[in-house]
Amino acid sequence: MRVTFNISSGSEDPKQAVELREKFEALMVEYGLQGTTRGDEYSKRAIFNGSYRTEAKEE
Repeated sequence: MRVTFNISSGSEDPKQAVELREKFEALMVEYGLQGTTRGDEYSKRAIFNGSYRTEAKEE
């Protein structure tokens, strides 16, 4: 399985975007997915994107 997400706070409160990013990251761990979230939080906006997937099985 592969999960990707994008979060952009626009001109709204960037703290909410940070909270949502943290919840997404916790959910990915809960489902056993591995990956990364990248992005930045600024004073007036926040932008994050993440890409997670299940570990490839060896044959």
